[in-house]
Amino acid sequence: MLQTTKRSTLLIITPQTPMTLPHALTLLQDMEEILQKPGIRDLVLDVGAVREADGTGLGVTVKIATNARANGQNFYLYRPSQELLKILQELEIDGFFPILEYEEDLLAHIPD
Repeated sequence: MLQTTKRSTLLIITPQTPMTLPHALTLLQDMEEILQKPGIRDLVLDVGAVREADGTGLGVTVKIATNARANGQNFYLYRPSQELLKILQELEIDGFFPILEYEEDLLAHIPD
């Protein structure tokens, strides 16, 4: 399950479940549905509240980011924990996403 907040052409997506194997298929389906919404230029995955993630959940995130780019959309990872950043580094995908760590970073991407 995902919570979404739209601000102009920016959509903030907040997972409400762990980003792990048991939830990966639902996460993928929900995110792919969101990618089809018209008028979305920037997708921000807010992982600040995610307390559990694994390679499968992050693999889904890579797939969604790739699909977003193919659609001409920007994809950002927002507020990752130090633990999540460590997993990204271990999987060698930490450079795959632009990472927004602070609210100021996010606000800079919100269109006027």
